[in-house]
Amino acid sequence: MNGQIFRNSEETRKAIFNNIQHISKNASSMVDNKFQNEIDIIVEKLSKTFHILNIIVNYTDQKKVSDIKFDSNILLWQGANALVGSLQLIRQGYLIEPNILNRYVVESLTLAIDLFTNPNHYQKFKDGKLSGEKCITSAKKVIRVIGQIYGILSQMTHPQSSILGTYFVRNRNTMLIGGGVLKETLHRVGLNLGILGFVTHVFLGGVELIFYDFVPCHRFWVKQGGNLYKWQPNDREKKFGEMTQKMIHEALLELKESKND
Repeated sequence: MNGQIFRNSEETRKAIFNNIQHISKNASSMVDNKFQNEIDIIVEKLSKTFHILNIIVNYTDQKKVSDIKFDSNILLWQGANALVGSLQLIRQGYLIEPNILNRYVVESLTLAIDLFTNPNHYQKFKDGKLSGEKCITSAKKVIRVIGQIYGILSQMTHPQSSILGTYFVRNRNTMLIGGGVLKETLHRVGLNLGILGFVTHVFLGGVELIFYDFVPCHRFWVKQGGNLYKWQPNDREKKFGEMTQKMIHEALLELKESKND
Protein backbone atom coordinates (compact mmCIF):
# COMPACT_ATOMS: atom_id res chain seq x y z
CA MET A 1 0.00 0.00 0.00
CA ASN A 2 2.87 2.40 0.69
CA GLY A 3 4.73 1.92 -2.56
CA GLN A 4 7.64 -0.02 -1.08
CA ILE A 5 9.71 -2.24 -3.36
CA PHE A 6 9.57 -5.89 -2.36
CA ARG A 7 13.11 -7.26 -2.29
CA ASN A 8 12.08 -10.91 -2.44
CA SER A 9 9.08 -13.22 -2.64
CA GLU A 10 8.91 -13.55 1.16
CA GLU A 11 8.28 -9.81 1.55
CA THR A 12 5.61 -10.01 -1.15
CA ARG A 13 3.98 -12.97 0.62
CA LYS A 14 3.86 -11.01 3.89
CA ALA A 15 2.33 -8.02 2.09
CA ILE A 16 -0.44 -10.19 0.67
CA PHE A 17 -1.23 -11.69 4.08
CA ASN A 18 -1.15 -8.22 5.63
CA ASN A 19 -3.74 -7.08 3.11
CA ILE A 20 -6.00 -10.08 3.71
CA GLN A 21 -5.78 -9.98 7.49
CA HIS A 22 -5.51 -6.27 8.31
CA ILE A 23 -5.81 -3.73 5.47
CA SER A 24 -9.06 -5.13 4.03
CA LYS A 25 -10.58 -5.29 7.52
CA ASN A 26 -9.72 -1.65 8.17
CA ALA A 27 -11.11 -0.70 4.77
CA SER A 28 -14.48 -2.25 5.66
CA SER A 29 -14.79 -0.01 8.71
CA MET A 30 -13.95 3.07 6.65
CA VAL A 31 -16.48 2.23 3.92
CA ASP A 32 -19.18 1.38 6.48
CA ASN A 33 -18.74 4.75 8.17
CA LYS A 34 -18.81 6.79 4.96
CA PHE A 35 -21.50 4.89 3.06
CA GLN A 36 -23.67 3.47 5.84
CA ASN A 37 -26.96 4.70 4.36
CA GLU A 38 -26.21 3.23 0.92
CA ILE A 39 -25.17 -0.10 2.44
CA ASP A 40 -28.28 -0.26 4.63
CA ILE A 41 -30.54 0.19 1.59
CA ILE A 42 -28.69 -2.48 -0.40
CA VAL A 43 -28.95 -4.96 2.48
CA GLU A 44 -32.65 -4.16 2.84
CA LYS A 45 -33.21 -5.00 -0.84
CA LEU A 46 -31.17 -8.17 -0.49
CA SER A 47 -33.30 -9.25 2.46
CA LYS A 48 -36.47 -8.76 0.38
CA THR A 49 -34.93 -10.76 -2.44
CA PHE A 50 -33.98 -13.68 -0.23
CA HIS A 51 -37.42 -13.54 1.40
CA ILE A 52 -39.11 -14.14 -1.97
CA LEU A 53 -36.68 -16.91 -2.89
CA ASN A 54 -37.20 -18.53 0.49
CA ILE A 55 -40.98 -18.55 -0.10
CA ILE A 56 -40.38 -20.81 -3.12
CA VAL A 57 -38.01 -23.12 -1.24
CA ASN A 58 -40.49 -23.61 1.60
CA TYR A 59 -43.74 -23.38 -0.37
CA THR A 60 -46.27 -25.72 1.22
CA ASP A 61 -47.58 -27.21 -2.02
CA GLN A 62 -44.40 -27.98 -3.98
CA LYS A 63 -46.50 -29.42 -6.82
CA LYS A 64 -47.26 -25.80 -7.74
CA VAL A 65 -43.54 -25.08 -8.04
CA SER A 66 -42.72 -26.23 -11.59
CA ASP A 67 -39.29 -27.51 -12.60
CA ILE A 68 -38.62 -24.19 -14.34
CA LYS A 69 -39.55 -22.25 -11.19
CA PHE A 70 -37.43 -24.56 -9.05
CA ASP A 71 -34.33 -24.22 -11.24
CA SER A 72 -34.91 -20.48 -11.64
CA ASN A 73 -35.00 -20.18 -7.86
CA ILE A 74 -31.64 -21.94 -7.55
CA LEU A 75 -30.20 -19.75 -10.31
CA LEU A 76 -31.44 -16.56 -8.66
CA TRP A 77 -30.34 -17.65 -5.19
CA GLN A 78 -26.81 -18.00 -6.56
CA GLY A 79 -27.17 -14.54 -8.08
CA ALA A 80 -28.32 -13.08 -4.77
CA ASN A 81 -25.34 -14.68 -3.03
CA ALA A 82 -23.08 -13.08 -5.61
CA LEU A 83 -24.61 -9.70 -4.69
CA VAL A 84 -23.59 -10.31 -1.08
CA GLY A 85 -20.10 -11.19 -2.31
CA SER A 86 -19.95 -8.02 -4.39
CA LEU A 87 -20.90 -5.91 -1.37
CA GLN A 88 -18.21 -7.57 0.71
CA LEU A 89 -15.55 -6.90 -1.94
CA ILE A 90 -16.62 -3.26 -2.20
CA ARG A 91 -16.37 -2.90 1.59
CA GLN A 92 -12.84 -4.30 1.41
CA GLY A 93 -11.83 -1.79 -1.24
CA TYR A 94 -11.59 -4.00 -4.32
CA LEU A 95 -12.18 -1.86 -7.39
CA ILE A 96 -12.70 -4.16 -10.41
CA GLU A 97 -13.73 -7.48 -8.88
CA PRO A 98 -17.19 -6.47 -7.49
CA ASN A 99 -18.43 -5.69 -10.99
CA ILE A 100 -17.30 -9.07 -12.30
CA LEU A 101 -19.75 -10.54 -9.79
CA ASN A 102 -22.38 -7.93 -10.68
CA ARG A 103 -22.11 -8.96 -14.33
CA TYR A 104 -22.65 -12.58 -13.33
CA VAL A 105 -25.72 -11.46 -11.35
CA VAL A 106 -27.23 -9.67 -14.35
CA GLU A 107 -26.60 -12.69 -16.59
CA SER A 108 -28.27 -14.95 -13.98
CA LEU A 109 -31.29 -12.65 -13.99
CA THR A 110 -31.50 -12.44 -17.78
CA LEU A 111 -31.41 -16.23 -18.04
CA ALA A 112 -34.20 -16.58 -15.45
CA ILE A 113 -36.28 -13.92 -17.26
CA ASP A 114 -35.83 -15.74 -20.56
CA LEU A 115 -37.05 -19.01 -19.01
CA PHE A 116 -40.03 -17.10 -17.58
CA THR A 117 -41.02 -15.50 -20.88
CA ASN A 118 -40.01 -18.44 -23.08
CA PRO A 119 -40.63 -21.67 -21.15
CA ASN A 120 -40.01 -23.61 -24.38
CA HIS A 121 -36.31 -22.70 -23.91
CA TYR A 122 -36.12 -24.81 -20.76
CA GLN A 123 -34.86 -27.98 -22.45
CA LYS A 124 -32.25 -25.93 -24.28
CA PHE A 125 -31.14 -24.63 -20.86
CA LYS A 126 -31.05 -28.17 -19.40
CA ASP A 127 -28.93 -29.29 -22.35
CA GLY A 128 -26.40 -26.55 -21.58
CA LYS A 129 -27.14 -24.63 -24.76
CA LEU A 130 -28.58 -21.47 -23.18
CA SER A 131 -26.61 -18.99 -21.08
CA GLY A 132 -27.42 -15.64 -19.51
CA GLU A 133 -25.11 -13.79 -21.87
CA LYS A 134 -27.26 -14.95 -24.80
CA CYS A 135 -30.44 -13.70 -23.09
CA ILE A 136 -29.54 -10.01 -22.71
CA THR A 137 -31.49 -8.94 -25.80
CA SER A 138 -34.69 -10.76 -24.82
CA ALA A 139 -34.44 -9.72 -21.14
CA LYS A 140 -34.05 -6.00 -21.87
CA LYS A 141 -37.36 -6.14 -23.72
CA VAL A 142 -38.88 -7.01 -20.34
CA ILE A 143 -36.76 -4.69 -18.15
CA ARG A 144 -35.34 -1.98 -20.38
CA VAL A 145 -32.58 -0.80 -18.02
CA ILE A 146 -30.91 -4.22 -18.09
CA GLY A 147 -29.26 -3.23 -21.36
CA GLN A 148 -27.92 -0.03 -19.82
CA ILE A 149 -26.45 -1.61 -16.71
CA TYR A 150 -25.02 -4.58 -18.63
CA GLY A 151 -23.25 -2.19 -20.96
CA ILE A 152 -21.67 -0.35 -18.02
CA LEU A 153 -20.60 -3.61 -16.38
CA SER A 154 -19.09 -4.94 -19.61
CA GLN A 155 -17.15 -1.70 -20.04
CA MET A 156 -15.81 -1.94 -16.48
CA THR A 157 -14.91 -5.64 -16.42
CA HIS A 158 -13.58 -6.58 -19.86
CA PRO A 159 -9.77 -6.19 -19.94
CA GLN A 160 -9.26 -3.09 -22.07
CA SER A 161 -7.52 0.29 -22.01
CA SER A 162 -10.37 2.03 -20.15
CA ILE A 163 -9.70 0.04 -16.95
CA LEU A 164 -5.93 0.00 -17.29
CA GLY A 165 -4.31 1.47 -14.18
CA THR A 166 -7.32 1.09 -11.90
CA TYR A 167 -5.02 -0.07 -9.10
CA PHE A 168 -2.35 2.54 -9.83
CA VAL A 169 -2.31 5.50 -7.41
CA ARG A 170 -0.69 8.24 -9.45
CA ASN A 171 0.26 10.75 -6.77
CA ARG A 172 1.84 7.96 -4.69
CA ASN A 173 3.41 6.32 -7.74
CA THR A 174 2.42 2.88 -6.55
CA MET A 175 0.30 -0.13 -7.47
CA LEU A 176 -2.09 -1.52 -4.86
CA ILE A 177 -2.09 -5.16 -3.87
CA GLY A 178 -5.53 -6.58 -3.01
CA GLY A 179 -8.12 -4.45 -1.26
CA GLY A 180 -7.85 -1.32 0.88
CA VAL A 181 -9.30 2.17 0.71
CA LEU A 182 -7.40 5.41 0.16
CA LYS A 183 -8.81 8.90 -0.31
CA GLU A 184 -7.73 8.52 -3.93
CA THR A 185 -9.97 5.45 -4.39
CA LEU A 186 -13.06 6.52 -2.42
CA HIS A 187 -14.78 7.87 -5.55
CA ARG A 188 -14.43 4.42 -7.14
CA VAL A 189 -15.92 2.81 -4.01
CA GLY A 190 -18.89 5.18 -4.31
CA LEU A 191 -19.28 4.30 -7.99
CA ASN A 192 -19.23 0.58 -7.25
CA LEU A 193 -21.82 0.98 -4.49
CA GLY A 194 -24.04 2.93 -6.88
CA ILE A 195 -23.76 0.17 -9.48
CA LEU A 196 -24.40 -2.53 -6.89
CA GLY A 197 -27.42 -0.63 -5.57
CA PHE A 198 -28.89 -0.38 -9.06
CA VAL A 199 -28.18 -4.04 -9.90
CA THR A 200 -29.75 -5.12 -6.59
CA HIS A 201 -32.77 -2.93 -7.34
CA VAL A 202 -33.30 -4.43 -10.80
CA PHE A 203 -32.58 -7.94 -9.54
CA LEU A 204 -35.29 -7.65 -6.87
CA GLY A 205 -37.71 -6.44 -9.53
CA GLY A 206 -36.86 -9.40 -11.75
CA VAL A 207 -37.29 -11.89 -8.92
CA GLU A 208 -40.70 -10.38 -8.13
CA LEU A 209 -41.78 -10.82 -11.76
CA ILE A 210 -40.62 -14.41 -12.09
CA PHE A 211 -42.40 -15.43 -8.87
CA TYR A 212 -45.26 -12.94 -9.21
CA ASP A 213 -48.00 -15.38 -8.21
CA PHE A 214 -46.10 -16.41 -5.07
CA VAL A 215 -45.39 -12.86 -3.86
CA PRO A 216 -47.92 -11.31 -1.46
CA CYS A 217 -46.82 -7.69 -2.04
CA HIS A 218 -45.78 -6.28 -5.42
CA ARG A 219 -43.45 -3.28 -5.58
CA PHE A 220 -42.41 -3.27 -9.24
CA TRP A 221 -45.04 -4.89 -11.42
CA VAL A 222 -48.73 -4.62 -12.27
CA LYS A 223 -50.43 -7.59 -13.88
CA GLN A 224 -52.52 -6.54 -16.87
CA GLY A 225 -54.19 -9.86 -17.52
CA GLY A 226 -53.03 -13.22 -18.81
CA ASN A 227 -49.24 -13.27 -19.01
CA LEU A 228 -48.89 -9.51 -19.48
CA TYR A 229 -47.09 -7.45 -16.84
CA LYS A 230 -46.17 -3.79 -16.71
CA TRP A 231 -42.98 -2.46 -15.06
CA GLN A 232 -44.46 0.12 -12.70
CA PRO A 233 -42.34 0.57 -9.56
CA ASN A 234 -44.05 2.17 -6.58
CA ASP A 235 -42.93 5.66 -5.59
CA ARG A 236 -40.24 4.45 -3.20
CA GLU A 237 -38.68 2.00 -5.66
CA LYS A 238 -38.89 4.51 -8.52
CA LYS A 239 -37.12 7.13 -6.40
CA PHE A 240 -34.37 4.69 -5.45
CA GLY A 241 -33.84 3.64 -9.07
CA GLU A 242 -33.51 7.26 -10.17
CA MET A 243 -31.18 8.04 -7.26
CA THR A 244 -28.78 5.18 -8.04
CA GLN A 245 -28.75 6.01 -11.77
CA LYS A 246 -27.82 9.60 -10.89
CA MET A 247 -25.17 8.36 -8.46
CA ILE A 248 -23.62 6.17 -11.18
CA HIS A 249 -23.68 9.01 -13.72
CA GLU A 250 -22.01 11.49 -11.35
CA ALA A 251 -19.37 8.96 -10.24
CA LEU A 252 -18.53 8.05 -13.85
CA LEU A 253 -18.04 11.74 -14.66
CA GLU A 254 -15.81 12.16 -11.60
CA LEU A 255 -13.81 9.10 -12.57
CA LYS A 256 -13.34 10.42 -16.12
CA GLU A 257 -12.23 13.83 -14.82
CA SER A 258 -9.74 12.26 -12.39
CA LYS A 259 -8.15 10.30 -15.25
CA ASN A 260 -7.81 13.47 -17.30
CA ASP A 261 -5.99 15.33 -14.52
